[in-house]
Amino acid sequence: MNSFKYEKKSVIYVLDGGKVETSGNTTLTFVESSMLAVQKGGQFGDANARISLSFNTSNNVVNEGLLYAENLSVTDKCSIYNSGDLVVTNLSTATQNNYIVNKSKIKAESIDLLNGVIDNYCHLVANQITTRGQVAHINLFPSSYVEAGKLSADHLDLFMDAKSMWKGESASFAGWDNKVRGGDTDWALLKINTIEVKTGAGKLLNYSGMVNIECKSHTEHPSQWNPCYGLIAPANFSEGQGFAEIDPNECNGNGGNHNPGEEPGPDDDITETNTLPYTYLFEDNWPQKGDYDMNDIVMSVTLRNTTSASDGKVKALDVDIKLYAVGARKKLAVAFQLDGVPAGAVSGSESNQQYAVIRLFDDAHAELGGASGEIINTYKYDNNLVKEIHKQIKFNTPLDQPISVGRFNLFAIWGDADANKRYEVHIPGFRGTNKAMSSELSTDVYTSTEDGWMWGLCIPFIDFSSFPKESVNISEAYSGFDKWISGDNTPNWYLNPIEGKTIVVK
Repeated sequence: MNSFKYEKKSVIYVLDGGKVETSGNTTLTFVESSMLAVQKGGQFGDANARISLSFNTSNNVVNEGLLYAENLSVTDKCSIYNSGDLVVTNLSTATQNNYIVNKSKIKAESIDLLNGVIDNYCHLVANQITTRGQVAHINLFPSSYVEAGKLSADHLDLFMDAKSMWKGESASFAGWDNKVRGGDTDWALLKINTIEVKTGAGKLLNYSGMVNIECKSHTEHPSQWNPCYGLIAPANFSEGQGFAEIDPNECNGNGGNHNPGEEPGPDDDITETNTLPYTYLFEDNWPQKGDYDMNDIVMSVTLRNTTSASDGKVKALDVDIKLYAVGARKKLAVAFQLDGVPAGAVSGSESNQQYAVIRLFDDAHAELGGASGEIINTYKYDNNLVKEIHKQIKFNTPLDQPISVGRFNLFAIWGDADANKRYEVHIPGFRGTNKAMSSELSTDVYTSTEDGWMWGLCIPFIDFSSFPKESVNISEAYSGFDKWISGDNTPNWYLNPIEGKTIVVK
């Protein structure tokens, strides 16, 4: 084996047209404040190279050309900047202040990220990616692409910005505080066939932001009281092909998400994609405080987008509802607004509205077969009273983006639902329609400025299977709700119902 250690502050330049070759197994070690730089048109090593490169303490690797290595390892304060082609068998980091910045193409057999950061702007492919240590960061910038045959994640913070894509065969998550985060401007796609999450140790993985998860097999929660992952809207799963529109580009190998080049057959002209169901709880006394049992309307909603396989446009939206309970004396209607979708794009939308508003039903009591003002399913639960409701919306002008829970502005109406100005009760963060008493005000109108209480809640159904009994304040029905409402960041309060205070949905 040939081995060579460079002095401090050594610099090796491979210029345009230059080439560095080695024979046999070669190990090159760079120490403090040194640099290896390959200029565009330059080449370091070749496809058969058995070169091991080790960088220790404040070294930089800058590749604008072609760089081959069998092993490439960086330690304290070392960075790799790649805007050319980097081909390596084993790539590893050792500390939190190691940075790998990729603005072109990296191909590796394995990447071992012990702490450290990968900022990927274009194309990164590896058979195996392993993350471990205190925290490892992988950031996918807009329209970038990562393909990893297998991901083994421990303390991973994965951020996926607009139209980025991660493709893989399998992923496993262990250890605490794993995150997959989408951005807030457009969808990213996490496309992994099998995702395994270690169970029995609490919630080890959280999905959040605008990330669409396309997965054939995902670890299920051991029980509703012991979730192993969290799903924070608008992040959501797809059954079948993901709805996130990823345009073909140079970074994803002109692949994108819709398999360009394959003509759709008669059976696959459209794709239907479901969101996970969400549970909605409403208190009807807005703008006054009520008893806050949050059961005046209890319902779940699942959205299904119908998308053309040829152009990715959304042609229709199916809304599947289960109405579980009505704990109100008032007559209550329920409707939804598709935020950002013009009223003219949807047949059957309410008149005099800027955005499409669709009425689901006019009388919740009648839907459950009850008399006016009758309390239904909040003292004692009867599953036979639960009503399933289906609504299909066809778009006059197909949409570029699917409707997710983040754009599905569900609300209750008390009083005259047909009035020009009416009492609408929305989820915090959503604005009223043009007909709402609050339509000229900010979204804060649906959250009490005095103590932060709200009149509506939206909770992932996969985690939630209960609601407060009649006249039981929600803060008395769930341990931790008070802390959550006061900003103490207790997002899983709804997994802690107090026995005798809640109705369990069977």
